[in-house]
Amino acid sequence: YANPLSGLPGNVPINEYIKMALEQKRDSTVCYVDLDNFKPYNDIYGYEKGDKVILETARILIDASDDKAHFVGHLGGDDFIVIFENGDSEQRCQAIHDHFAQLHPSLYNTKHLLAQGIEAQDRHGNTRFFPLISLSIGMVKLRDFSTLKTEAELSKHATIAKSLAKKITGNSLYRLNPVDYIHAQAQEA
Repeated sequence: YANPLSGLPGNVPINEYIKMALEQKRDSTVCYVDLDNFKPYNDIYGYEKGDKVILETARILIDASDDKAHFVGHLGGDDFIVIFENGDSEQRCQAIHDHFAQLHPSLYNTKHLLAQGIEAQDRHGNTRFFPLISLSIGMVKLRDFSTLKTEAELSKHATIAKSLAKKITGNSLYRLNPVDYIHAQAQEA
């Protein structure tokens, strides 16, 4: 069940791990990690360089985790999940962001580094400016949402946290709280 590119556990082991964490009522922190501006990067630099970004991201996530106490999985594409089992998750996410930012010189040519981004076509075929690739991390601390019972419920919370993180420019971390969750639910209705 490993992702073929990164070698990290895929959806089945991710769901099994989350199910155990919920059943055991662990004080886990689930982080949904997504690359921002990855598609235009892939379009301009090609899939080989895009694969390098995915592999480097996986390496950074693994390095920021304690293999005995944490879980790192690859949901597919440019989406990852990290589950921390102790209270230093925000510091570890900051380390992830710091290490990811150090990749930029190896990913971009000088022109794009100086411009802090690239010109590429968006999903509608319009040429526009895209900032350098960054990481959005949506964080859900299970203790903040004691009513969560299923992987699907947690997934919904993590997706909202990731969406709110993506609204912040550059590397971002957004910890979902119950008030923001209720507000996001109301906006969907």
